[in-house]
Order: sequence, then C-alpha cells, then structure tokens
Amino acid sequence: MTKIADLFAMNTSLRTPDVYEAMYDEYIESAGGCRVDTTFTVPAGKKNADYRIESDFHDVLLELKQLTKYVRSDTVSSYFSRLLATAQIIDAPSASASSLRIGPESLSHEEWNRFYQKYRPSVETSLRKAAVQLRDTDEFLPRTSKRRLKGLVFLNSGDFNLPTDLLFRLVENKVKREWKENHFNSIDFVACVTVDMYCAGTHPLHSRHIARSLSDRSVVDTIRQLHEKWLSYVASGFGCAVEKVEIAPALEGPREFPLSFAGKIQFNSK
Repeated sequence: MTKIADLFAMNTSLRTPDVYEAMYDEYIESAGGCRVDTTFTVPAGKKNADYRIESDFHDVLLELKQLTKYVRSDTVSSYFSRLLATAQIIDAPSASASSLRIGPESLSHEEWNRFYQKYRPSVETSLRKAAVQLRDTDEFLPRTSKRRLKGLVFLNSGDFNLPTDLLFRLVENKVKREWKENHFNSIDFVACVTVDMYCAGTHPLHSRHIARSLSDRSVVDTIRQLHEKWLSYVASGFGCAVEKVEIAPALEGPREFPLSFAGKIQFNSK
C-alpha cells in the first residue's frame, strides 16, 4: 500500500506528525524531489528546509510545517463570543436564530489586527522558522543555472478548529505584511493544504495558495504544477486517475457526509 492509503486506513488517533511527514516524503519522491537532509550535508549552524525538487526550468525548495495542536474550546465562534460578551462587536446582523454574521464592519481596525495577530500564533512562528530554513538552505545548496524558488507548505494534520480558508486568511495577512516591509525574501509562495480533514462545504483536498507576486509567472506556474502533482499523487495512492475538465461534471454530486460528521476521514480497510 502507498503511504497515503496507509494513513487513511489508520485509526485517526494514531495519525502522528511523522506519519504525515512520511506520506509527504512519498509525494515529493513521486514529484521527482528528495529530502535535503538525506541528500546534502547541512553545515553546522545552518537550518535546512525539508525538500528540493528540480524541474526542467526551476529548482524548488520546500519547507513542510504541520498544524497539529487541537484545543477543543479554541474555536472562531468562542473567540468572537468573548468579544460579543465584552461589547467589542460593532455590527453583526443575525444570520439565523442562533448565529451572527461577522463582517468587515463588525470590528474596529485594531480588533481585526488583534485577531489576525493573536488567533493561532503558531502560524506566525512557523512562517518565521520557515523563512530562516529556506534562506539557509538556499545559501548552502549548490547553485544551478535554473532559477531557485522557495515555498512553504502548511499541512493541517490536526487542528480541527482551523478550516483551510481561515488558515489561508491568517497566513495571507501575516506574510503579505512582511513582504510589504521587504521581509521574508526567502519565501516566494505559501500553500495551505489538508488531506484527511473534512469541513462542511469544502472538499478534503481543498487548498489555497499565496504567491509573492501574481505577475511572476514562474512562481504561479510552479504553484500550479506542484498542486497538480499533489492531486495526482493522492489519486494514484488510491488507484484513481485525475481528469482535467473545464467545468466540473454535474453527473454526480459531491460526497455527502452526515450533518453530525466533522473531522478526520478514515477508510475501512475491507
């Protein structure tokens, strides 16, 4: 069995970070890449990124960061409920009998900044660590004639309270601020992905990507190629094929889960 098939067949409580990393190692190998620490000598005092993938046109360095911490009570709803209890919510129309719709006007500029800075501080920590690892690896790896691009992959392997779209917003806010100040020059793009986390309204493989510059076709094309290889890897891991279509076929709707279900997906081994 492939690493990803093994992961999906495994009891969800046994899916540890090293299991996900082994799965991602297999994906990188399938994409023609390798682990940096097993292929090159890392100089003393230097931090290394996880992976390197050479294509016909680019030399890509990747750092994988997993989101593993899960605090049942630390939800977005609880965060805004605390603000509501202290009268910090300015404008929040009712979305239903039991919920409010939080929009741009619901909080002051200062409170929105506080949310992006304080909610999931581990995201910013991971960004800063990855920037150093990618920078150091870029310095000690031998140069080629190809352009070297550097990216960070956030894999949500255990934070049930952080949907991919919210992770994307948190990362986008932090990384774009740094880019604007000419920091994080060692990060060209960031990918926010998941593989076995189901959230109502989104596909388990739903991903979001952030490029330092959308006008930089090399970066944009690299993101697309890596994502296509990721989808092909997942599909081949289960004996399936990926078919590109301009418009998603309407013959079969998305997989429906019980309304009570949320969290990790597990396949029966039978």
